[in-house]
Amino acid sequence: MKHVADPIPTNARVTTDGKFFRVGGHKFFVCGAAYGPFRKNGAGEFFPPPDRVESDLSLAAGAHINVLRVYEAPPRWFLDAAGRHGIRVLIDIPWNKDSCFLDKPSSWEGAVESVRN
Repeated sequence: MKHVADPIPTNARVTTDGKFFRVGGHKFFVCGAAYGPFRKNGAGEFFPPPDRVESDLSLAAGAHINVLRVYEAPPRWFLDAAGRHGIRVLIDIPWNKDSCFLDKPSSWEGAVESVRN
């Protein structure tokens, strides 16, 4: 009899455990891809329109991709769509990466504000 693993809940956080990632007590093996960057859509978001995103996420899930890296903070609808497809999102916060933002308090505060937003 083949053992079938319990499904990993899509709302559970990814954590670290030594050199491994875990989700809900299970080892989580990242199979990731970059998604973007894109021009602004009609709503001013740096993502394709929702119908295109749904199609892309369906294809990504079919290819067993479970993590997408995005280059702008995504709108809530994008995160919800990714969750429906069992895909987690790694969000890269846009700021000047050519300088060490920890050297200047104003730069550090700007980075914190970007993450907070």
